[in-house]
Amino acid sequence: MEVLTSILNFFDTVLWSSPLIYISIFVGLLYTVGLKGFQVRYLKQMVNSVFEKSADSESSTSFEAFALTVAARVGTGNIVGVATAIAAGGPGAVFWMWVMAILGAATSFAENTLAQVYKEKVDGMYRGGTSFFVKKGLGLGWFGTVFAFCSLLNCGILHTTQPNSIADAMYNAFGVPHWIVGVIMVIIAAIIISGGLKSIIRFTSKIVPIMCLLYLGVTLIVLGVNITKIPAVFALIFKSAFGKDAIFGGMVGSAIAYGIKRGVYSSEAGMGTTPQAAAIAGVSHPAKVGLTQALSVYVDTLLVCTATALMILLAGTYNVTDAAGSVLYEGISGVNAGVGFTQGALDSVIHGFGYPMIAVMLALFSFTTLVGCFNISESDLIYMFKGYSKSKTAQILFKIWFLIPIFIGCISSTEFAWLCADIGTGASCWVTLIAVIFMFPIVRKVWNDYEKQFKDGKDPIFRPDNCGIKNADLWNEIANEYEKKVK
Repeated sequence: MEVLTSILNFFDTVLWSSPLIYISIFVGLLYTVGLKGFQVRYLKQMVNSVFEKSADSESSTSFEAFALTVAARVGTGNIVGVATAIAAGGPGAVFWMWVMAILGAATSFAENTLAQVYKEKVDGMYRGGTSFFVKKGLGLGWFGTVFAFCSLLNCGILHTTQPNSIADAMYNAFGVPHWIVGVIMVIIAAIIISGGLKSIIRFTSKIVPIMCLLYLGVTLIVLGVNITKIPAVFALIFKSAFGKDAIFGGMVGSAIAYGIKRGVYSSEAGMGTTPQAAAIAGVSHPAKVGLTQALSVYVDTLLVCTATALMILLAGTYNVTDAAGSVLYEGISGVNAGVGFTQGALDSVIHGFGYPMIAVMLALFSFTTLVGCFNISESDLIYMFKGYSKSKTAQILFKIWFLIPIFIGCISSTEFAWLCADIGTGASCWVTLIAVIFMFPIVRKVWNDYEKQFKDGKDPIFRPDNCGIKNADLWNEIANEYEKKVK
């Protein structure tokens, strides 16, 4: 296992080297500046677009696609990822997660808008994603296949952090052995994914709003008890982010690196994974889905991740270690970086209940993420193997395969689980961000078309010919349906 961990560490270092951090920032800035800060100017339209109704009764609604992507985004990264970012980057990492949320909203808009523009209809359902828009938009089928492989690696093979975090939380709270949690998770996951995409959509659209409200409610309890400390915590975050804090001042580089890394992992902006889920929505204009997905980044990072960070920092239940391994701050002894920080924070306020409550909530968050991962993986397989959607045998075999990493994640170490996730995330990011840079002119055309119609007082309807966009013929049929409704 030590040899395997060393190999994974090598790939993690290569994939998450400085260039990937720079390119993540560059893409966010490119779309923020190029589209004139739309992610701030169009907040109201972001919310309204979530409730867009579909003209096609067979397709999924915008809300269902939103719930599915929030299910994929809001998970282990929000509870465990924030804790590991603080442990390795200090409180300043939280600030850089916020920065990446603003920039990531623009990146997310781009990749999800493109997924809508170039989506296809497969067996009565819309399907699409990064592979599809790379092939049809750039004419690079081989590059689309490279992404599909990286995405499948990320979501269909290396999905170990979610089960690992659930197993740790259940052991901390109830003393349940990791392998037993693994068996239970495999059984529940098998039941849900056996129902197919429509079953997954129904599950996530019901559970996501509930779990977010429950978690935010718990956070408010901790914030309420520590309300007088809130200004000091925000000051600590800002000082640490810019090297002004006495303890964490020397960790600016780590704060930026881990803030961006965990920010990308949590929000999935630029990973190319949410476009598969976003493509299923039936809307009148691709930009509407882009707006809802920009909003989902805000929900994920500015809302849920911030809630976790404030809980941990207010309670002081965290440890910080620098790159050399020296302990700079120890607020909760004997606890490894991860879910224990969050559990300890809530337990400091609601004694005896913090550990089990966070364990149950983490199970909900992480499980919905796993369900979202399955949908993403199937879209990748549909792209790579045209016969997959027709082959029951292939679908059954993949469902069995998908369950194996769930059990492995439960019995693995936290370090091993996160290394797997970081490698999968990094590989997906490289391919997606490169594609999104080259497709900026297309996204700008789509946005300009949406904004012009919106400012003219119309409900925007997309016709690719009006924007000079090719290989998006499905949209002519969609536009005809919406125009019939208007008449």
